[in-house]
Amino acid sequence: MINDDFMFKDRHEDYSVILQELRAGKAKLIDIRERNEWAQLHFKCAMHIPLSDLIRARVWKP
Repeated sequence: MINDDFMFKDRHEDYSVILQELRAGKAKLIDIRERNEWAQLHFKCAMHIPLSDLIRARVWKP
């Protein structure tokens, strides 16, 4: 999960806590599925950044 406190934050929390943070604007949901997967199904509140774009921009390296 990414929030304002840390660039990357790996936390395991109850889904209700995560939902509260999303609704309060304290967290953002980033969906890294590819465009064809995103077109099939996605969360309205999710920001879409395909993994291939992140790799190509060298923002994230698997």
